[in-house]
Amino acid sequence: MNMSVTSEAIIFLEDNGVAREILYPEFEALLDHVVGIDEYKNTSASAIYVRINKQLQVTSAVCFLVDFDSNGHIDNAWNVPLRHLADSGGRGPDLGAGPIKLSCRNQCSVSWHHRSLWDPILRNSGEDTLTTVAEVVKRNRLGLMFEPKTDTAVAESSLAMGRLSTLKPAADLKINPAANAALNEVFEERISEVTATYKLRLATMKSEAQDHLERVQRHHRIERGKLTESFVAVKNIFAEEKHKNLKLKKKFEVQANSLKKVRLQFQKQLQDSKTIGNGQVKELEEKFEQELNARVDAAMTELKEILDMRDIQLFYRDEQVSRMEGEIALFKKEKQSLVEASGDKVLQQLVESGVSFIAYQPGAYHLTIPLKDIGEYVDSPETYVAEKLSVDRITYKQWLKHYQMPLCIYSSGEGSVCGKSISTIDKPGRFIAGESDRCAEHSRAAATLSELMKVR
Repeated sequence: MNMSVTSEAIIFLEDNGVAREILYPEFEALLDHVVGIDEYKNTSASAIYVRINKQLQVTSAVCFLVDFDSNGHIDNAWNVPLRHLADSGGRGPDLGAGPIKLSCRNQCSVSWHHRSLWDPILRNSGEDTLTTVAEVVKRNRLGLMFEPKTDTAVAESSLAMGRLSTLKPAADLKINPAANAALNEVFEERISEVTATYKLRLATMKSEAQDHLERVQRHHRIERGKLTESFVAVKNIFAEEKHKNLKLKKKFEVQANSLKKVRLQFQKQLQDSKTIGNGQVKELEEKFEQELNARVDAAMTELKEILDMRDIQLFYRDEQVSRMEGEIALFKKEKQSLVEASGDKVLQQLVESGVSFIAYQPGAYHLTIPLKDIGEYVDSPETYVAEKLSVDRITYKQWLKHYQMPLCIYSSGEGSVCGKSISTIDKPGRFIAGESDRCAEHSRAAATLSELMKVR
């Protein structure tokens, strides 16, 4: 650490305002679970590690995220090297002591830690995270040792101003090459500082826009999935009802033909029995009505029994599915417990020795795996990575297949595949099955429109 730095502090932020200030030794006590913070139980907080010189000016800053457990202690899996990131930080804005060293998500010297960092708001006016932090440090609520600027510096500044007042007009001045070179060096340094600051601001704004775009795309993907599921469900219900109606129609046609034959038979009997008395004719009509009603009632009873039986079958099937899902969840929990118990001591010793478990997965790049998630990762790496990327496992597998071979996968009824080259989607969160893995000619939007036209 730089010897000119007299103090280190951690500043917790909330809604771009300062929520809490602590010295670094207090933060180390949080890391060692000596104390906890009740208001941060089961939450994730945004914080800034700062180095402060003797004039209460910020010289380095690391914008990091920290997770707390149910007791208000920092999660055991948290392992961000704050001091190393502060030493290797990139150029940041000038907060009074020259450009600071800044480490954030878009400016991180250790690539696999960038997901544990966040980008501050950098603006010329209005809300500015680092300016707010510098003002809080100036208030010195932490009671840091403070050494004001010496009178010598003030005297030198006054003397320089006096010399400037005695200078001759510009027409009589002769330019000193050494002074001109020094002035150019100062201007170049200032231009470089302004350029670096605006590059950092541009990267921060780009990151914010990218995060907003990913949230919108995730919401769009979820809504699209819901609409697709609803459409498929309605389509299946429509096809099922259509099939039932066809079966009932055929059955009623058979019964209608049977009744027609019976009616013709009775009409023939009536024709043959014209000579029979009116009493016998009336008896035959009543008999005909009774038999007709009996056949209709029998047909209705049979149909009702079939429908009741189907409802019972569906009820038992749903009950069996629920029971089996519960058993599967129980088996998975038992398996996870066995995996965690089998090597827990060895892995805990490795973690306490400073070993981090890092895996490389397409789409997630370098992924730090906490000790508590080792069993889950070993059980199903694809499922674990998909959950960390906020997509389901099926979508991640479809994207992985597309990422490894970006070709149109549309298959015609004859079994042939299109195979045209398409643009590669580099992030699973932007991948949409049926759209991203097909060319423009065979996209799912065109297929869905065609299906709707067929249903109508």
